[in-house]
Amino acid sequence: MDQICNDCGAKHWKGELPAQCTSNNKFWMSCCKAGAVKVDFLTDPPAFIKDLYDDVGSRGQTFKNNLRRYNAAFAFTSLGCQIRDRNVSNMPFQIQGQMYHSQGPLLAGHNTQPKYVQLYILDPQYAASVRSLNNNELDREIIEGLTTVLNECNPHVSLYKSAYELLMSSTEPDSFVRIFPSMGIELVAGSDRRTENLPTSNEVAGIIPNESSSRSFRDIRLYLRSNPGNENPYTTISQNHALYMPLHYTLLFPNGDLGWNWGLRLSNDQNARLTHRCYYRFRLHQRSNEYPIIFMSKRLFQQYLVDVWAVCDQNKLDWIKAHQSNIRADLYNGLQDALIQEDVNLTALGRRYILPSSYTGGPRFMAKQYQDSMAIVRHFGKPSLFITFTANPRWVEIQRELLPGQNASDRPDLVARVFDLKVKELLNDLKRKNIFGTYRGLLRTIEYQKRGLSHLHLLLFLNPAENFDTAEKIYQVISAEIPSRENDPELLEIVTKNMVHGPCGDINPNSP
Repeated sequence: MDQICNDCGAKHWKGELPAQCTSNNKFWMSCCKAGAVKVDFLTDPPAFIKDLYDDVGSRGQTFKNNLRRYNAAFAFTSLGCQIRDRNVSNMPFQIQGQMYHSQGPLLAGHNTQPKYVQLYILDPQYAASVRSLNNNELDREIIEGLTTVLNECNPHVSLYKSAYELLMSSTEPDSFVRIFPSMGIELVAGSDRRTENLPTSNEVAGIIPNESSSRSFRDIRLYLRSNPGNENPYTTISQNHALYMPLHYTLLFPNGDLGWNWGLRLSNDQNARLTHRCYYRFRLHQRSNEYPIIFMSKRLFQQYLVDVWAVCDQNKLDWIKAHQSNIRADLYNGLQDALIQEDVNLTALGRRYILPSSYTGGPRFMAKQYQDSMAIVRHFGKPSLFITFTANPRWVEIQRELLPGQNASDRPDLVARVFDLKVKELLNDLKRKNIFGTYRGLLRTIEYQKRGLSHLHLLLFLNPAENFDTAEKIYQVISAEIPSRENDPELLEIVTKNMVHGPCGDINPNSP
């Protein structure tokens, strides 16, 4: 990546320039929307944590390979999701269903081992012992070091300790502390729910401007103990709270850097709110003047990416739910259609939320794609070629940008961006250079292998006179032979390295 954004310093490839750019007017949209997105860079991690990330020896590599376990040991909040484990080598982090973060009470229950935020209330030395006991496969020395560092540098530790002290001093049994989206905090006590303002959070993490300072569904509630008879003492944190990410990913944000919040605006339009998508696109670009702690985190980075996608997708769904009138959902007579059916289940009837065809992956989106595809086939006839194009983790553009000690599976961001550039070049070859014949149209979809690599399926429609309808024509573009070393040694190396499957199964357990 030899191109640098003049507005935010993000690294790019030349092929990522928008089409409307000129040689005298270069700007980038994918990182900061040509300077419209202004977000604070992440602060440098403490020296102890930075040394662990920079260590390319066995200790550092072991630490990074186990970062998900270390992060879970030091997270304030728990992660709720169903992780998919297909028992495949090098399989990326995958989930099925909903993903959310939960906040528990500040004190552990009777005969229950403290965990998550409860460990930050304890004496640091005792907390380190509990973490080591719960994670005996992790390095105790590293756990003790991280315990000390996070208690010193993470401002949210002080926030939770202050909340704990206030709840302990309260005489009302059902009191709780509320953390506003603006980072202001208050004590709510008694059946009449009177409030007592705590010291301003300037002492803790700083007030967020343009954010809500009143009660809302996004507040974080901290209880001293779980309510008797409550089987699930955990409460879900809103993904729209500034603490949503930093409370869980403590080893990605050890200084407690705040995440997305409703107070963020576009710099060129203060009336336009900065969306989750724009915020995280800014975060997911590497810069020379920002320590790449997120990109060095291996499998924890994969989890963070999935979490980011889940947050953005959930907010799209929330918008659709709140704007059913805008998408004219009343035109879908779901209740009337259901009543016509003879086997209708009356208990299942109720408010119906419509996913429009613009929501990627929804049933109407899939139906629309199918109908469009069939219309193209009706117009052009049968496709001429079926082309599969797969991402190659050995591409030099990927290998050149990997950080020390990394492989391609550690950087799905690089793989996705390079694959997108390669697909654009392939489409240029097919549509403008006409490498297989006169281009008429195409259909394409991108899927993902079990090990996470992108691959493209493409149907190409050519001029009927140029179709590959004889064996001689087919052999001109398709070959299932290994090239001769004497005639084409370069092609031989490419084919044997990328197109020939090696042994698998018990002989080679690392085979994908």
